[in-house]
Amino acid sequence: MPVPYCLLTLFVVTLSPPLLAHGGGGDIGSGSCYIDIGPYNMHLTGYQPFAHGDEKFCESFPDIGKSVLAFDFYQQELRKLNTTIRIVQVKSTTEGKSISAEKVSNSIAYLPPQKYPKGMVMVNHEFESPGYFVALVTLEDSTGKKYTGRFPFSVAMHGWHVEHSLLALLVVMNIIGYVLFRVLPNAKARSN
Repeated sequence: MPVPYCLLTLFVVTLSPPLLAHGGGGDIGSGSCYIDIGPYNMHLTGYQPFAHGDEKFCESFPDIGKSVLAFDFYQQELRKLNTTIRIVQVKSTTEGKSISAEKVSNSIAYLPPQKYPKGMVMVNHEFESPGYFVALVTLEDSTGKKYTGRFPFSVAMHGWHVEHSLLALLVVMNIIGYVLFRVLPNAKARSN
């Protein structure tokens, strides 16, 4: 009986790493993501056209170099709001999830507040070194109320990430649980 539960757990866990990778949004497939910004959200799609053609990226750009972040204001009301976009380098995705837009002084890319009536803006940037970054999108409505969304992402950060470590830990825990509750009791029963 424990074997199906172990397999079910492994199946569920292998589906979860994409969900763990996002700070303020989620993957909507094909390399496009969304950013939650207060009551709004917008799509974000990343490209590295010189290195990877029209391949789309979400929370992880594979290489340094020229990159494009395309912000799609698919909700019509977003097109009427002043929007500020900043790209900031951070120490970790955890920092990227909590960074305050008002306290940022080291933007590596910055688009000042303005309206985007066509509903699309492209941020072109050449990433010169691997690292962790966050796209900060601040919306301001007609009453002056501001909403900020954060989208952490990485550039050329290959190797193990937190979600891989969690997956490995859960696999090991399942193996230990199987041995403790399935193999050892059977071995004791045979020796008696």
